[in-house]
Amino acid sequence: TIDLKGLFKASPAAMVGAFMAGMVFSIWSFFVPVYGKMADLSDFTIATMLAFAMLGGIIAQFPIGRLSDRMDRRYVMAGAGAFGAALCLPAALLAPTTPWVIFCFTFALGMVLFPIYALASAHANDIAQPEDFVKISGGILIFYGLGTTAGPLAGGPVIDAVGKSGVFMSLGAAF
Repeated sequence: TIDLKGLFKASPAAMVGAFMAGMVFSIWSFFVPVYGKMADLSDFTIATMLAFAMLGGIIAQFPIGRLSDRMDRRYVMAGAGAFGAALCLPAALLAPTTPWVIFCFTFALGMVLFPIYALASAHANDIAQPEDFVKISGGILIFYGLGTTAGPLAGGPVIDAVGKSGVFMSLGAAF
């Protein structure tokens, strides 16, 4: 059985972190390709932009994980969110279309975008007994799923209202 109320009571930071990680990821995965099309980028450039973000996430996974093993994971989660939000501000204001600028930006963004869920999950498991790991993982996934549902619902109207800059506005707000 999954005890969402008990999980939230035991680790609200993990539950909120998982929800927000879902929002961030869904805004990223659903709307960044839309940004590319709105900015008249080629399909190859859009695909490369997404690949650079994934590469950033792959490279940062280990150092961020090590950092979160040495200090309170909640601070690392907050720092990753702040870094992601700080990256989105100039992207929203400048709406870059130069491929190498976009690649560098998305690489840096991927460094915090992809590890956030793992940080939330690890924080939840820190407070769990070994026999509760499956129950904890199920609850975290439910909150992540709710976040992935909320992301497009929150981001879509922003993009409709302000155009391509709205992608990074809504992503920055979610971070």
